[in-house]
Amino acid sequence: GYQFSSIQLEDLIQNIIQDFTHKIEDKKINFIYNKPPAILPKVNIDPSKIRLIIGNLLDNAIKYTPEKGNVTISIKYDKVFIEISVSDSGIGIPKNEQNKLFGKFFRSENAIKTQTEGSGLGLFIVKNITEKHGGKIWFESEENKGSVFHITIPANPNK
Repeated sequence: GYQFSSIQLEDLIQNIIQDFTHKIEDKKINFIYNKPPAILPKVNIDPSKIRLIIGNLLDNAIKYTPEKGNVTISIKYDKVFIEISVSDSGIGIPKNEQNKLFGKFFRSENAIKTQTEGSGLGLFIVKNITEKHGGKIWFESEENKGSVFHITIPANPNK
């Protein structure tokens, strides 16, 4: 089940990033966290579930990006949604496989070559959780150039 509470999203993300510091340093990843200039309104989320999905996207970004590559997390806020983007300079997703990406147990050919471990459940779960929060997820990706995943979460500035 879900347990929603009112949370300061930037703090949660900062926290998640800390969990990945070792992985980031091990691969000498050039990591950037773009926070919005102003403090965001609190969002009504299930923090453990949001931690799971952002952790998943960050983990993928680090995993599929070569040493000394770039990984960036950005947060944008437009009064209606808070958008979180995770971009990487990794292996990217082949065009012919992009439409299958959120399917259950799907793993792309190049992902399997790069990383033998992986359940293929990650993005399926990420999509489910995002939608349960009233948000959506999409991505842009180019093979051998990298990927950007975007998630939106409804912002409730008046609540």
